[in-house]
Amino acid sequence: MVVDQQSRKLVGMITDRDLCCSVVAQGLDPKTTTIERFMSSTPRTCREGENIEVCERLMQEHQVRRVPIVDAEDRVIGIVS
Repeated sequence: MVVDQQSRKLVGMITDRDLCCSVVAQGLDPKTTTIERFMSSTPRTCREGENIEVCERLMQEHQVRRVPIVDAEDRVIGIVS
């Protein structure tokens, strides 16, 4: 997860798969390549208190392995993986 330090709001997602399939596969230097270039800026989220079935369905429909959990102010409070 990429989170704004001050607001704790979710900015994007980047995974080890993103790194392998994008950064490493393109021969880029991971020390100098910025996250913004490869992170997804519109990650799927679930709200605090939502039913786990909602989260599971979201993961299946969008083929993602990790779903950030956000509170009413869209601040990250956890992750389901």
